[in-house]
Amino acid sequence: MSFNLNNEKIVDIECGFNHTLALTDAGHVYTWGYNNNDDMSNLNTTNHSTLIQVMGGLKGCHVTSIACGYNSLAVTDTGSVFLWVLVSHDNGHGELGLSDTTGRSLPVQYFKDMKVAKVSAGTGDKSNRNDLFKVNIVDHGPIVDVVSHMNSNISAAVTANGVLYLWGECREPIGDLLTPIAKSVIKISSGWKHLCALTSSGDVYVWGDNSISQLGNGNTTSSPIPLKMSFNLNNEKIVDIECGLHNTLALTDAGHVYAWGYNNKSQLGNGNTINQSTPIQVMGVLNGCRVTSIACGRYHSLAVTDTGSVFGWGYNGNGELGLSTTTDQSLPVQIQYFKDMKVVKVCAGMYHTIILLSDGSVCTFGFNNHGQLGTGDKTTKSDPFKVNINHHGPIVS
Repeated sequence: MSFNLNNEKIVDIECGFNHTLALTDAGHVYTWGYNNNDDMSNLNTTNHSTLIQVMGGLKGCHVTSIACGYNSLAVTDTGSVFLWVLVSHDNGHGELGLSDTTGRSLPVQYFKDMKVAKVSAGTGDKSNRNDLFKVNIVDHGPIVDVVSHMNSNISAAVTANGVLYLWGECREPIGDLLTPIAKSVIKISSGWKHLCALTSSGDVYVWGDNSISQLGNGNTTSSPIPLKMSFNLNNEKIVDIECGLHNTLALTDAGHVYAWGYNNKSQLGNGNTINQSTPIQVMGVLNGCRVTSIACGRYHSLAVTDTGSVFGWGYNGNGELGLSTTTDQSLPVQIQYFKDMKVVKVCAGMYHTIILLSDGSVCTFGFNNHGQLGTGDKTTKSDPFKVNINHHGPIVS
């Protein structure tokens, strides 16, 4: 794949269900992969195995933040939010938040009278909402970050004054959502039916479905309200969270990774396929490493260390671990292709992975049935594929 960006530089990249978004320093958004219901916003439903620019309502806008799950979202420098259609459900559950269930093939604007800080794709309650749902978080200060995820059909947007909005297909009761949390939330991640929130003090709250130990609280009782998790961290602080489909990873300031929840494909990295109802530390070759970032796909997990090494574990049936095989890994394994390179960011889609290197290179591997690897074809790859990016400067994030 060759990125012809007219001297623009890619500054961010995000994986969705089966598609990818890239953001340039000029505020333009590019995309490739699955386009079954116009989630690429190019006025058609043709899949793209090479990069195209997102236009429509974004034309003339300077985008500062992107997110993609089943659908795609963008925030501009004026605080406006644009969203275009869910990949496989065509707004059937109101994922676009426009008070109807009609799909949109071009970006549509939200929050015209508010300034939005960032957006997210993914969350969960049992009531579908086709309009925006305002959540009361008056006592908790502004939210400074949320994340996108391809594991659920809810979208979220956070305003600059800390007001959270949700819309789409809700899978478990959300109750008052964040009201019981007495500290500022800095990140939210979501699985298929569970949610996880991280506060500025390092506390982790979970809620939603718990039938297969997704909440990590030692039982299988679901909860419509956030529950504060208990960790035995020896004075370490949780600094990041990432949800897979039914599991969660947490990263501490000491660089240790903890996991809990569903483990059918060894996505917890504990050497077996037994579900884990309380957090356990991911060990193996990560023992002694200082992890700086984590990522979760549907059933695979990844970690980047402070030396720029990248490790993967869990499901590998489509080569999403980049190990030149399709064998699942029950413990973390270093991806040898990157052994002499420095990885700066890893993104996980449903069954594919995208890696950013310190020299500005982009590598992709895994499932490619819709062209989500951006390689110009639809061939699934278990070996990392280094794509050709024609711009003047490295990718920085």
